[in-house]
Amino acid sequence: MYSDNETDVDLLGFEDEVHNIVDLVTDPTVLPVTAGILADWGAGKSSLLKMVAKELRSRDVVVVEFSPWRIETYDDAKTAFLSAVVEQVADHLPDEPETPLARRAAETLSMLRRRVKWMRVAGLAAKHIVTLSAPTLDELDGLLKDDKDAGNQPSSESVSRDFRSEFEELVAGLEGQLVVVLVDDLDRSMPEQVPEILQAIRLFLSVSGTAFVLATDERVVRDAIRIRYPHAALASETNLPSEYLEKIVQVPVRIPPVGPAEAESYLNLLVAQRHLSEEHMVACLAKAKEIRASGSVSVSMNLGLAREAVGGDVGDAAEREFALMGRVSRLLAVGLKGNPRQLKRYLNAMEMRWSTALRRRLDLDRGVVAKLMVLEYAEPARYKELHRWVTEAPEASKVLGGLEAKSRRMLGITELALDHDSGVTSSTPTAEAESTSRGDDDGAVAARKSGQRTPERLHSVPRGDTATTGEKDSGASRSRSRQPARQEEPAMPAGAARWLESKWEVDWLALDPPLAGIDLGPYFELGRAGLPSVAVRARALPERLQQLLQMMASNDSNVRDTAAEKADALDAAEASLLADAALDRLPSEKLPGNLILSLATVAGNHASLAPGLLLAIRGVPFDGLTVGVPLGFARRLKGAATDTAVDEVLRMWAQQSVNTSVARTAQQELDRRAKQ
Repeated sequence: MYSDNETDVDLLGFEDEVHNIVDLVTDPTVLPVTAGILADWGAGKSSLLKMVAKELRSRDVVVVEFSPWRIETYDDAKTAFLSAVVEQVADHLPDEPETPLARRAAETLSMLRRRVKWMRVAGLAAKHIVTLSAPTLDELDGLLKDDKDAGNQPSSESVSRDFRSEFEELVAGLEGQLVVVLVDDLDRSMPEQVPEILQAIRLFLSVSGTAFVLATDERVVRDAIRIRYPHAALASETNLPSEYLEKIVQVPVRIPPVGPAEAESYLNLLVAQRHLSEEHMVACLAKAKEIRASGSVSVSMNLGLAREAVGGDVGDAAEREFALMGRVSRLLAVGLKGNPRQLKRYLNAMEMRWSTALRRRLDLDRGVVAKLMVLEYAEPARYKELHRWVTEAPEASKVLGGLEAKSRRMLGITELALDHDSGVTSSTPTAEAESTSRGDDDGAVAARKSGQRTPERLHSVPRGDTATTGEKDSGASRSRSRQPARQEEPAMPAGAARWLESKWEVDWLALDPPLAGIDLGPYFELGRAGLPSVAVRARALPERLQQLLQMMASNDSNVRDTAAEKADALDAAEASLLADAALDRLPSEKLPGNLILSLATVAGNHASLAPGLLLAIRGVPFDGLTVGVPLGFARRLKGAATDTAVDEVLRMWAQQSVNTSVARTAQQELDRRAKQ
């Protein structure tokens, strides 16, 4: 599987952005300054921020990292933010201050801590005024204990007036070291938290020697500001949310979507990271960096470049995956809007599906799995339509064959030529066919006028190296693609011709391997979660099992416990049906931990279900898990799975950095299990 966590390894060519941001925030002449890394969800903002942090630390800069989304113990985001910044800056003060500046900073630190504490008291009081209740003794005691001056609280005016000057003294105590505050996940915060973070930067922390870098989707921030100031936004003739954000973020850094060439390079680097040694991966990264810097070619990593980087063969497994990425990457880049996280999720979903095929000993072609999943992820409506043809239409294979033949003629593909740079066979058009395509096919002409570029090549699997469960040669498939494209075509059903009106779908139809003549039923069964809905298997359940599935995903632990008791009484066949439907549903759950715990309970009593659960869990995003999941998961599966298999999942959770609370709990459970 491919990790879905942020990383400081540059697979997307962020080097220029990293150095531009670092040069900005370390330039004393522009400080204080706030920069914004602005991009859609999944574009790589967190990874870019991590790379910035790594480079800043190499320059002896004090780096403060904060994610308001992970606040757990604070009543409001502003005081949590201020406390995190103050404490992380304090960690860099000398233990035994010798200079006047350092001694003054140490004295100021205690006052800053008190001010943050009283801000929390004020915030807590305001919250209870709104709810017409009083703070509990426990709440107040937790804030005021150990405060020797609890009776002499500073006024709110004093807190806001003096905090800024005292924080400036604290930074001065670092004696020349700059402070850069990196704020991640601002777009995952609650709407009311976003303005609090921005206000804290502007009013309290933006002092000499400091800089701030915010990673966020600016649309989410604008929406939060609009919610916070609804009347002002409506009354203003200007765009208040945009102006508000522009006043905070002086230097925006926008991450553009990944284009087809960058997508191919990114996917190939992911393949190298997984299949090559660490030494060879470093060599591939260096080669990609060299290619990007030269600007001579658009793709900075492929099979040929990987061979050149490592000085020889990369191995059969890596070569096979490089070939697949060369075939699907451009279509994925367009279909998934150039979103790196979506590209990686495609890879992980394909790995999970292929693992299922191996476990079931299904004799499938990996290239067919990859091609179908491109359609499933990028054009789900078309995927469902194709499934309907396969399950309902006797002539489905002929219809599909006709569409594929037509699409190849539209693209001028009539033969296979060897791509000597990559060692991969590729389909290329002849001049005569290209002329025919331009003259005969209105759909192709329209596609060209739309500005979408025809892929330079549509890669196929290397000769003698197809990817099936038994690693058998798909020579028959390739021989079909070498046949002349013009052949007798069946009459197309209503709606089939629409597949030829879209440039993207024409490219997909022409993609190797051809699907005509292949029994696609097992492939659709393997990918049943992508069919009519992710709950397709659930709808086939008896009503009582459908109700049980709903209970298993409930946020109410009592309801889940009741579901577990009922699941205990199921026989093996019913339990298997229920588990399959639950695993179908798992990827779409906002809080997958509930369903994971319920599935672990069912698998604990039906051990044959444990392997499927352990595999599926690896594809679940970390951010939706709660702290109780690692402990509950491990203890409910006790005896149903090997300790090694359970430990692997716990270790995966413990080593991720997206959800630190879950990481901590998982490590505690690992430590406990090690002592047994």
